[in-house]
Amino acid sequence: MVIANVNFMGFELEKAGKLNNWKERESFPEKIKKVFGALGIEVKPDERPFKSMGRIKDLRDKFAHGKSVYADDETEEIGTPEEVQKGSDLLAGWEPECMLEPTKEAFADMDALWKLMVEKSGLQLWGTITRGERTVTFISEVE
Repeated sequence: MVIANVNFMGFELEKAGKLNNWKERESFPEKIKKVFGALGIEVKPDERPFKSMGRIKDLRDKFAHGKSVYADDETEEIGTPEEVQKGSDLLAGWEPECMLEPTKEAFADMDALWKLMVEKSGLQLWGTITRGERTVTFISEVE
């Protein structure tokens, strides 16, 4: 969502003549600087909603470019199987980001940021929709 929104807006801003030399394969920080600069939105990476945007981008990168984590732990645990399992730290590093509250917060931030981007861009919300449907109706045969 985050990368797609930035890429979409960069493409649209270039098409409208508000951004020169848009490159979709450029680094994410460079794309952020260009798009939000063209929109006149100050980027504050340590504040919401930009902090959420960074968290989502990092989470996306962990999924897309995940690396195995190897750890040696020689701790001896004594207890029932349930107690031993509960005490072991087998959560993946990304799991806390997928809990309900961080997810709801990030979604709300990205929704607000997207609406601000659309507003500042001058695009109509309808112009941002990239999906549609169509139907064909048979009226009659023509000779």
